[in-house]
Amino acid sequence: MTDPTSSSKLAIAVYTPQQIEDVARMLKDTSAIGNDRDRLAEFVFQHSNGAWWTVDPETHKWHRHVQGTWSISPSPGGTLLGPAWVGQLVAFDRDENFFEDEFPEMSLESRSSNTPQELAMAIAQIQDAFAAGAYDSVSAEALLRKFYLIDSHWQLWTVGVRSSEWYVLKQQGWMAQPQGPSELAPADASDFGKRALESQIPILSDHVPALPELIIPSWLPPKGLCPTVFKETNAERHLCSHCNATLALQARFCSLCGTPVNPHMQPPTPPTIEPPQRPRIDEPMAQPNKRSGEKGTAKPSKKVNYLFGAALALVFVILSFFLIVWLDDQVFVSTKTMYWRGENYRTGEQVPKDPEEALYWLKRAAKKGHAGAMFSLGNMYYSGEGVVADLAMARDYYKQSANAGHREAMLRLATMSERGEGGPVDIHRAYELRERANNQR
Repeated sequence: MTDPTSSSKLAIAVYTPQQIEDVARMLKDTSAIGNDRDRLAEFVFQHSNGAWWTVDPETHKWHRHVQGTWSISPSPGGTLLGPAWVGQLVAFDRDENFFEDEFPEMSLESRSSNTPQELAMAIAQIQDAFAAGAYDSVSAEALLRKFYLIDSHWQLWTVGVRSSEWYVLKQQGWMAQPQGPSELAPADASDFGKRALESQIPILSDHVPALPELIIPSWLPPKGLCPTVFKETNAERHLCSHCNATLALQARFCSLCGTPVNPHMQPPTPPTIEPPQRPRIDEPMAQPNKRSGEKGTAKPSKKVNYLFGAALALVFVILSFFLIVWLDDQVFVSTKTMYWRGENYRTGEQVPKDPEEALYWLKRAAKKGHAGAMFSLGNMYYSGEGVVADLAMARDYYKQSANAGHREAMLRLATMSERGEGGPVDIHRAYELRERANNQR
């Protein structure tokens, strides 16, 4: 899973209208951004009300995006979000030590063992620092990824940066909770489970998103170039002289209006499609010529029809017989019957021991969700009973059986998770499985 908080996305920062106007004056000189004229297409800003704005570097006028076009508007009030590279062109006063100065008691070394109140306060401080322009979005989210709490059950907790809600990390991902953790892991605990869980924090984004909420949910500027880029690239593009549509490099005619690229060329003549010829109603239909010896199609005799009908009836009876046998074997056999047939063939009770038949019936019962069949298949693959031993397959069947509520499967899967048999070591998962199994006593 790709982490949406990856640093490869465009970094966003907070600016005032005056700061944006100062950068626009610099962009009039192409040396400010080198030969990368595509950067002007990113010179777009979003207001807190959702409106998109830009400044024309030539006229220094503000433009607002309304119904797919840019129109001149007065300067917006408040602050706006925009690309972080804009701030690199002007020496804005960004305090990189803002957080450490405002909240020094939250050191990087102790952030996994603070109280819930301190963690919530720290994340609120980061949001305030971003709104004040001390960080861009990528830097703020990188700092947020250092703040987690670990409860007494070795689960990760954090606070959403925008909603201030508590989140706990489950198998399905981050889940919202009405309140924070009730009990934290001891700060001086040397338990193997806590140390294993803390070692997973740096690589959390390889499996699930590192943050339950992003500081900027999405950045989707409007399609279409800002006024300056449109004027500069309009002369370089190949445009139709009649409708101003963009033409392909090798185009000879406009695909919209048909105007030739070369005025001396004639527009292409569309091909004429003639309608198909239909026979006249008053024309007589061709009749077979009896004088020339032509013969019509001979009708089948009654004997041939009788034999053909009898053959169809016989085929129908045979197919019906095989259909009844198949339905009796595939449809009318209950899941419980499939399981006991497989168990009898596996143990040799009431019938001769046959691992292949046992595997066949147990797999059919497992596909229908029988927890006992899944557990028996896990035992066969674990011990190599009638099959080639495969710990990965055994662990998978134990997992399916445990999810279906089989207590012994939960204990077997917990043991394999602790030993790393058939998959990676997962102490946290083993702890949860043993708790579930104990609750079923």
